[in-house]
Amino acid sequence: MKLEEKQLAIRLRKEGYSINEICRKANVAKGSVSVWVRNVELTKKQKEKISEKGIKKEVIERRRKTRLTRENAKRSVVIEGAEKNINRISKRELFVMGIIF
Repeated sequence: MKLEEKQLAIRLRKEGYSINEICRKANVAKGSVSVWVRNVELTKKQKEKISEKGIKKEVIERRRKTRLTRENAKRSVVIEGAEKNINRISKRELFVMGIIF
């Protein structure tokens, strides 16, 4: 265990730093910092300060829209490929499939 980094992480957390900020300053993994500081209590003011630094709703919404656009584009490629590979189904074939299922 990295004792010096752990002590630094605990001290920074008591000062109100976020886990991500501590990771950057101490140069350690987020998982390690999370374990080391899980018992450190933050004041209400410290929690509010960390929340204000978090990702804004607008950024989250923009990322969601981008992700959905990419997913739809991938879906369209798959559908177009399937349409090219599948021959037209006649009414008779549809009737037979309906009876089978």
